[in-house]
Amino acid sequence: ARIPTHPRRRLHLLVVWHRIMSMQVFLDGLMSMRHYAVEMAIGVMVLVAINSLFGFWFEKAIRSNRSEHPSVEIKYDRTKGRSGFVMYGGEGKHEDILFDDKNSLRVDDLDSEILDSEKKEDEGADQESKEKKDEAMYMMSSRYVGDVDPKIYQEIFQLSKRLTFHDGDVIFEEGTQQNFGLLILAEGCIDMYRTHNGTPVHIRKYQRKGECVGEVAVLMPEGSWPYTAKAKTETTVVFLPSESILKYWHENPTLFYSYMKVTIGRRVRIARYITQEAFGCSADVPSLTPMSFGDIIEKHTTKEMKPSLTALFADHVKEQENSNLRNLSVGEELEGKAGDFKEMYILMEGKMMANKDTPYASVCTPGMVLGAIEHVTGTMSSLSMTALTPCRLISLSLDRMPEKVGIALTDAISGCLTPFLWKFDALGGHTQFSKAGTVLHRANDEALEACIIISGRVGLLGGSEEERKEIQPQSATFVSGRGDWVGEAAFLQDGASHSHSVLCIRDTEYLAISRGAFDIITSTYPHVERRISAILAKRLQSALGAKQEGHTVSTIALLPITPSAEKDLKRHTDRLAEEISELGIGPVKSVTKEMLNKMILSRQSSVSSGNLFEFKSIIHKLRQANMRSMISDWLAEMEEKHRFVLLVCEGGDTTWTRTCIRAADHILFLADSRESPTLSPVEQALFLGEDSCVTLADTEVVLIHPSDTILPKNTARWLRARKELKCKVTGVHHVRRSSQRREKRFWGRIARVVSNNAVGLVLGGGGARGLAHQGVLRACFENNIPIDFIGGTSQGSFMSALFAMHLNTEAMRPSVEKFSTRMGSIWELLKDATIPIISYFSGVKFNETVQQAIPTDIQIEDLWIPFFCITTNVSQHRYMIHRQGSLWKAVRASMSLMGYLPPMYINGDLLVDGGYLNNLPGDVMRDTFKPLYVIGVDVEGAFSEDLYHATDYGEGLSGLWILGRQLWSLMDSSAPRLRLPKFNDMVSAVEYMNNTRNIQNLRQSGGLDLYIKPRLANTGLLDYHKLKQIEKIGFAAAMQQLKDSRRISKIQVKGCNVEEERKVETRVR
Repeated sequence: ARIPTHPRRRLHLLVVWHRIMSMQVFLDGLMSMRHYAVEMAIGVMVLVAINSLFGFWFEKAIRSNRSEHPSVEIKYDRTKGRSGFVMYGGEGKHEDILFDDKNSLRVDDLDSEILDSEKKEDEGADQESKEKKDEAMYMMSSRYVGDVDPKIYQEIFQLSKRLTFHDGDVIFEEGTQQNFGLLILAEGCIDMYRTHNGTPVHIRKYQRKGECVGEVAVLMPEGSWPYTAKAKTETTVVFLPSESILKYWHENPTLFYSYMKVTIGRRVRIARYITQEAFGCSADVPSLTPMSFGDIIEKHTTKEMKPSLTALFADHVKEQENSNLRNLSVGEELEGKAGDFKEMYILMEGKMMANKDTPYASVCTPGMVLGAIEHVTGTMSSLSMTALTPCRLISLSLDRMPEKVGIALTDAISGCLTPFLWKFDALGGHTQFSKAGTVLHRANDEALEACIIISGRVGLLGGSEEERKEIQPQSATFVSGRGDWVGEAAFLQDGASHSHSVLCIRDTEYLAISRGAFDIITSTYPHVERRISAILAKRLQSALGAKQEGHTVSTIALLPITPSAEKDLKRHTDRLAEEISELGIGPVKSVTKEMLNKMILSRQSSVSSGNLFEFKSIIHKLRQANMRSMISDWLAEMEEKHRFVLLVCEGGDTTWTRTCIRAADHILFLADSRESPTLSPVEQALFLGEDSCVTLADTEVVLIHPSDTILPKNTARWLRARKELKCKVTGVHHVRRSSQRREKRFWGRIARVVSNNAVGLVLGGGGARGLAHQGVLRACFENNIPIDFIGGTSQGSFMSALFAMHLNTEAMRPSVEKFSTRMGSIWELLKDATIPIISYFSGVKFNETVQQAIPTDIQIEDLWIPFFCITTNVSQHRYMIHRQGSLWKAVRASMSLMGYLPPMYINGDLLVDGGYLNNLPGDVMRDTFKPLYVIGVDVEGAFSEDLYHATDYGEGLSGLWILGRQLWSLMDSSAPRLRLPKFNDMVSAVEYMNNTRNIQNLRQSGGLDLYIKPRLANTGLLDYHKLKQIEKIGFAAAMQQLKDSRRISKIQVKGCNVEEERKVETRVR
């Protein structure tokens, strides 16, 4: 801790020295007893006693010194595990300014006995000191001083007043300047009312300690309240008058700049986003048209100041002309559309067009300041600035600007923004912040308000009785994110109750809208109700079975859980960021603890040249409530500016890691496959026990394998070890280490999955017709179609499994050819024949054929990409989805055609071919893995001709009669041919009708984005000897469909070197 430069510092050092020497002398005394006379030991003990007397004198000197020299220093309470700072006054009195929770900062280098003496003094503090402490604590925890340096904070604290109100008292009234300024709630509850249609309506309630009223009011010394505030109970507020604050700002302009950038900038971002996106009214958002500095001088300064300010500004521009000059050619844009202005510019020569091709377009002429509002508030630009002629501009910044000019400019900006912000504030919406795990409302609660998510995510939990009694994060049925309405369905029905509970998946900021506020909003923006109706209609459509888009992911946390993964964390993060960027969806930003440190320090330095406290790391400040608020704002700002934010966690249980987990939409555990799969210390700390992080974010394990890995192993052990974690570990991704180019396919797949741009391929069953999948897979490769998930039924499951093992068609070709050779050999079939009590074949030889292609030790979890297959469980009368366990058994069961092969006995169930219930499981693919695109390949055959032109055999049919007719046809060629369907043809026809209906429903509901059906009418169920012909038909059909499809360009991954990948895979194997 930093101790003020004063003689007392030297006394502290003497006390520390005294403690060290006391221990040393005592140890010397013990050693003396072993080797010297008892007299020597007694002498040493006497020295210890003398030393203790000196120590007592030193501590007494420190306490007396405090009474003479008031100061501020850090204090750490070991009994409560809390820290803060202590303000010392005369006569040894002091008061605690701030104590945080048990996880607060720790200052370990102060003497324990001194702290104990301070604790006793704390207990004797009078009531007045306690009240001041409370005021200071609530001020410090508010957003208003969220990043104010403690030294500056003390000065602001002197401007405040403590106001107490009784139940029902009016704190301020609509249309008046009563208590006009910033009010911070310390105790009690405040109800806000606004007159609507001549009647006061309740619009919001403040009941959380530290909440602020009037953040915009401090910018309006001559303004008036747009609503009325009443105390609902005994209420205490800390009041900062607007006039006092403005006066202090003009004396401390850097604090003014900080408030505009942090607090007002945040208000601008929220108000602009809600007004444009949720209310659908861009016209009310300030167009931020560039302004002339002459207008700024004219409107926001006194007559006496104008000449001097004009001269100062002219001199400043002249100074910047040489070093900060920028030239634009015709058509060139300034900063890019919707970019953020890191600096502002003054147009010296030329003409520019602001907001080109919009109703708010305007021409900028020399002398205008561009991007001033964005620069001062730190918000995203809504301007597009295009040069109409060759232009010359000079970049300016508040940091380099003369103080008086900067204040005038900042005053002008606040004057432009306050009408918009004041109008938005008067609508009655209440911005609130809730940590991950907070329940916004429970099922059966009365719907008193609706919410609009500003940043973060919430999950809607099931409405069953059991789920209503206990909130379980894993039971989320729907996820809402930025811009979504929550609870609006019940809210629109007077007196209705919520049907679902809503839980914050991550730290979430939202706008709470009461019924009174909603009436005001809809009267101001009538089309809001139509927008809500459209939202409800879309959700109803999803509930009725229409294609559901995956929820949008914005923040992805990367948590290393093994030492090797932590060592290579930057490498893995860079690979993932690069692959997401190449998708072309939007900008990507990797955020680290060091970046957060830099942000906090920059904001601290913007309000003070020095810091009162020196901590080992500024990151510890996250444990304070005000810092958590600032971090939330900062992360929300990152999300606004970037489509994806990668949160790079540390390998230990740190505050930064917990912040990342709470802010993540998707979590990736990074691990080296060569290390132990047991739970790491950071996983145990974060996701086990009472202090665990509550999260609904999808969590996946990314296993990094050595470059010589043929196929992953023991993946199931990694997943089993994480079943008890309080997070949803939904799957695993495999990455084989190699060069950046060769790792591209692995990290590219992860990038598509986490960004909701994955492609799923479903291969249907059909016996030998399923060999066409080989051609379809080859066509996908040649058209740069990535395959991120794969699954199938019957023969499709076999082909899917081979691709998931080898990742390309050339490596899987030998296995396909061996399988086709054995299945197409009559001799091999006869060797497996048996007495047809259950089936024609015993299945032994068929099992051997499958095992030649798929070794018995391979598990489904060990495949390079996620895989599933479908079987029909005749024991449980349903189909089963296989995503784990023995791969060859699952594939064998999925291919067990009744009558030909016996059922597969697995875990007490009899499993047969999955094609009987779901031959093309596109719905399973979408529900299980939620890819954005699903490609389905249907190889089902047509009906036998005998089914259409059967011979009339009467009301009964004898086998002897059929045999006789067949012999007659052989002896007499002119005899009419007997046309009767075979048993297998009739079973296949029934199966075909069922599957046709399923596929039609799937296509009509949007379950398939691309449907490929090769023409295989002349191919039989056992025509495996026609491999090359069947593959060629499948390839041609796929190429034609891919060529004709309009969606193909959205699926293709440009720059994929298929041939190189094939060589790599072949060499490894």
